[in-house]
Amino acid sequence: MQRGSKIVKFPQTKNQSPLKTNTKKKKRKIKVFNLVFLAFVLYFFMTVTSQKQMINALDKEIERKEADRNQLKVKADKLKEDVAQIDDQEVLLEVVERIARNEYKMVKPNEIIYIDKNKANNKFIMGIGYNQNSQVDESNIKIEEINSDN
Repeated sequence: MQRGSKIVKFPQTKNQSPLKTNTKKKKRKIKVFNLVFLAFVLYFFMTVTSQKQMINALDKEIERKEADRNQLKVKADKLKEDVAQIDDQEVLLEVVERIARNEYKMVKPNEIIYIDKNKANNKFIMGIGYNQNSQVDESNIKIEEINSDN
């Protein structure tokens, strides 16, 4: 050392040394890192569990839709068999006529339809395709055929 130079010592507080302050900072950094890591792990597990629940719900919905599809296939096959069994042209025409009159409100040529507007649940007033319990109240509908011969 040179002459006249002094060694300056900084005052230290009680129970603290420079090494201890560094270790406390490192411990604090480690605690923050652990907290961030724990938050990430919790977020990851919450995401995984919510996705599993969503997948299970979608699987159940798929099963229900497949069951509905199978029921509709059976119904369609039954209807195809019914149509195949109708060999008689007159029976087929009667079925088609009944569906056309009841469901689509069609009339034969030279027919006049009288509708009583005061009656409730009038299918003609409600609109095409209106089905209330698949029953048609025909007491409020009068169909009169006009003869063109007169």
